[in-house]
Amino acid sequence: MEFVTFLTDMRSITTVACLLVFLGIVYWSYNGKQQTAFDEAANLPFADEFADTPEAQSASSNNSTHSAESHHG
Repeated sequence: MEFVTFLTDMRSITTVACLLVFLGIVYWSYNGKQQTAFDEAANLPFADEFADTPEAQSASSNNSTHSAESHHG
């Protein structure tokens, strides 16, 4: 009978621990400190669309020229 009581206690402890982890994740995700990181992550799917524009292509070619010069210099 002690083993059954042990399992029952462990199930209760595990349930409480999972609830606390869940509440911690909810608090972390709705905390205002993470807003900028979440906004950046939310815009990641659109990053490829910006890369296809002529402005982005000219900016990337300028960056590659500067980075190539810095590697040789």
